[in-house]
Amino acid sequence: MKKKIPTVDEVASDLANKHFELEPGMQHIFRLRTKQAKQNPERIMLLEVNEYTVPGGIMPLYFGANAVIPYPCIIVEVTPEEYEKVKSKELKLPDGWKIGDEIQRPAETTEVK
Repeated sequence: MKKKIPTVDEVASDLANKHFELEPGMQHIFRLRTKQAKQNPERIMLLEVNEYTVPGGIMPLYFGANAVIPYPCIIVEVTPEEYEKVKSKELKLPDGWKIGDEIQRPAETTEVK
């Protein structure tokens, strides 16, 4: 049987959940949207706000599709202060990029013993 490939939205959500789990300073993760997204919807773009990252401005990191993440990804990681500058347009995203929906942190699960 052929394995069902998850949708871009499912993979983006799973990737964000892993980043929340692995990065203790992760505060927010947003989907990024572009005008070109309608032409190329098979791509994940995330803006990650991480208090433990180094301030460096807007530096998109590109990752190709692979066996674990079947879609190309672009991740922009910023500090909380840089995020505030993005919101106020003092720090600009690449032309045509906009902050989309926030991916919510997964609820903490606790084991009862």
